[in-house]
Amino acid sequence: MLIRFWGTRGSIPLDCPPETLRRKLVGALLLARGRPFSDRAEAERFVDNELPAEFGPGFGGATPCVEVRGGEESRQVVLLDAGSGLAAFGRHWKMDARSAAPATFHILLSHLHWDHIQGIPFFAPAYAHGNRIVIHTCHPQAEAALRAQMDSPFFPVPLSSFAASVSFEVHRVGAPFVVNGFKVDTIRQNHPGVSYGYRLERDGKALVYSTDAEHAVVDPDAAAPFIHFFRQADLLVFEAMFTRDEVSYDKAGWGHASSLDAVELAALARARRVALFHHDPSADDDRLAAFEADAGRHAREVARASDGLPREVFMARDGMEISL
Repeated sequence: MLIRFWGTRGSIPLDCPPETLRRKLVGALLLARGRPFSDRAEAERFVDNELPAEFGPGFGGATPCVEVRGGEESRQVVLLDAGSGLAAFGRHWKMDARSAAPATFHILLSHLHWDHIQGIPFFAPAYAHGNRIVIHTCHPQAEAALRAQMDSPFFPVPLSSFAASVSFEVHRVGAPFVVNGFKVDTIRQNHPGVSYGYRLERDGKALVYSTDAEHAVVDPDAAAPFIHFFRQADLLVFEAMFTRDEVSYDKAGWGHASSLDAVELAALARARRVALFHHDPSADDDRLAAFEADAGRHAREVARASDGLPREVFMARDGMEISL
């Protein structure tokens, strides 16, 4: 599998304010200290490998969308959620060699909150004849909700005006189905309006996508279904929007989790790697970098007591690619 993150932020999309961009540029120049770069590639390696997160490109600001590819370059695309990152994927698709012929886009929706569907009206492949869009969901009301967000007065172009064909497949929770060679399973999650997690398996690899879910890790009965669902995942994409104190007190009941929940559930499930996801829009890059460092320290502590798992815990970033 090849996984690419097109949107990793929760709630609302963010841009990079001018004052933040200025601070990043000043910090990058000071770190470079006038060093010469022989070509663009060398400068890009400096940005990618030597700049700390607070001065580099950062974590990104698009809302959730994750592309999952199998072993071949087919014209069947699997996408997890349809936040503003879907629009970024659509713009990139126009430059992809696969866009020369019609394609099928399978969009697996975790739930219907706006940050997970707001990219659909701006999805460029939807306006190209011959393409197919298949919306996979466990919410029976998904079609009505997606049509409503594009109806007047909210948007000037109705979903019925898409040039691509659009269909909806409503799946029963816990009943596996197959999409583009991936075996897909689902689990109901604790979130206002209900969200669903996805487990994708192919060629001996397993990806679990679990966002917008609040977990009672201390309750064995509540945690057991998720430990089973996450079992031996090669990559667990896990929403960790808040700290454990926030989840336990002032944000209890909001339907979100913490990085400590991610680490502890991953260890119990024997998951190998954890990508923290659905970042708090009020957190800047400095705070997210500190959050990542704290999660990494906790992961190392937990791993020492759990035979080295999880092996890696990191913050997902817009544009990040992971090969399994």
